[in-house]
Amino acid sequence: MTAVLERADAIRAAPARPVRRHEVARLAHAKRQFDDTGKTWDSRLNRIKRIAEEIQRKRGRS
Repeated sequence: MTAVLERADAIRAAPARPVRRHEVARLAHAKRQFDDTGKTWDSRLNRIKRIAEEIQRKRGRS
């Protein structure tokens, strides 16, 4: 798992003996990306919800 995160430049190994420690790299940047992605999906899901509610309203009038 840590190898994947290191390749993604999300963490970097900090030399420490005898235990290998990892530091979070660019944590603020990663947090902003997750927050932005979350906002985008919230917006998309709210739009889908509004469309579904409108369809239900139209079916209820028929």
